[in-house]
Amino acid sequence: MPMERAVPYGFLAPVAVQYRTRAAGLTVMCVGDSITRGRDSRSHYAAWGLRLMAALSRPDRPVAFVNAGHDGAPAARFHRAARALLPVVRPDVLVIAPLSPNDHFGGEQARPPWQHGFALALDMAHDAVALGCLPVLTTPLPWRSMSSESEAARQAVIAELRGLAAQGVPVWDFAGAMVEAGTPPRLRDDLSLDGIHPNDRGHAAMARVADAGLSPILREMARAGRWSAPPAAAKPHRADRQAAIERLEIRFATGGNGRLVEMEGWSEPEVHGRWSDGRESRIILDGMAPATYHFSLVLAPFILPPIIDHQVVGITVNGRAVWTGAVRETRAIDFVAPVVAFTGGHRLEIGIACPLARAPISVSNTNDTRLLGVSIWNLVITRADGARFPTPAPRPVTLAPERPRVAVVTAVERTAPSLPIWLRHYAGQVGAEHCYVIDHGADNGGTAAFDGCTILRLPATGRDPGNRVQFNALFCASMTHWYDRVIFTEVDELLLADPKVACPATIILSGQRQLS
Repeated sequence: MPMERAVPYGFLAPVAVQYRTRAAGLTVMCVGDSITRGRDSRSHYAAWGLRLMAALSRPDRPVAFVNAGHDGAPAARFHRAARALLPVVRPDVLVIAPLSPNDHFGGEQARPPWQHGFALALDMAHDAVALGCLPVLTTPLPWRSMSSESEAARQAVIAELRGLAAQGVPVWDFAGAMVEAGTPPRLRDDLSLDGIHPNDRGHAAMARVADAGLSPILREMARAGRWSAPPAAAKPHRADRQAAIERLEIRFATGGNGRLVEMEGWSEPEVHGRWSDGRESRIILDGMAPATYHFSLVLAPFILPPIIDHQVVGITVNGRAVWTGAVRETRAIDFVAPVVAFTGGHRLEIGIACPLARAPISVSNTNDTRLLGVSIWNLVITRADGARFPTPAPRPVTLAPERPRVAVVTAVERTAPSLPIWLRHYAGQVGAEHCYVIDHGADNGGTAAFDGCTILRLPATGRDPGNRVQFNALFCASMTHWYDRVIFTEVDELLLADPKVACPATIILSGQRQLS
């Protein structure tokens, strides 16, 4: 295919166009930064993706291109934007850039580790698989004035991509076709004007690499009848392509991918998940291939000690009981749904019964009338029968897209000599402005001298442990509207980081807590 004949004129501004054709086609969506967007190409929008799709599109098989490239955006930003666009576009092929030079620019701004963008790319790839889309990853290009640290990060990403390619995950090696050897490597002079962005010749070279990777995929889709028109009576279901999964993670919090399943008996998504509303709730997965599946379900109970200290939970799969027990804290519940649970269909209904569900209005000073049992955070489904599908696995530890917002809370009812130590420790972890002290009438001005943290002073009403515990619990629960994590500790308790995974701010010497 002569790529030179597939050079579009571009246009003066980004536009969105929807095409309607009699012939069924497919859509390719490309995710990345200004290189994906087409910076330094003709009109700055004649990107390699547009060139390729223009060359591949035919009257009997139109190929549409969705450019999800963002000028100047680091990986966290363009991945976040693309994940919001993904369920709307529902492309057939999703091309993802796992690393951006923008992650390494910005002067004194802290640089995220290379695992950050890579993990975000794999998260998006898993979401794409759940939508029936084929994910493709691309090797990152070098850029002008790279540091040795940046080049080490780029090489680490390339090494991970090669490992995925060996497992059958499509990887397009842009770097292999664009890079001139050296220390550090750099883009070939004839393929870039500024040493960062490909020029027209550079985008044409990238299009040729993508053509070599995409053309076999198109032929395979054609043989599989991917372009055959669906029956007129067929109604697409948002989970009708879940059959081709090996591992699927569903996150039910605000901004998650809980839309992939149907839910009955649940409240709207919140920061951490969705509360069950009623004593019986269901999660419905349609289009599942009959097989044996392993489920891992993270639940948090509605508790308010000492009034409610646990929830009894019963779980069924298509009416078959798979787990029953008491849930006293946030935990993962694992169970297996055998293939016999499929009774002549492709539908799985996970039932969650909470017979002790209570309305917050009945046990606290609130107007919340929902009948709360458990909050569901996420659900991981894994095929347990050894079947293999082309998914990006194994999956690395997912790093948080952004540093989570954390608040730390304590409560005092009298002068607390350990409060300065408490504040110094946690202020060093989350910042003094995110430290909260609930003052239940401390005497002698016990909290008066601590600037920076927030002091919530309550009237001294004598000892009433029940009311104080209930107030502390409600206060911490309310703070989750503004924070991703809320930690409550006694004023003489210091949480220590595990030295195997983090460098703790405090250490333990000779059985005593000391600040490092």
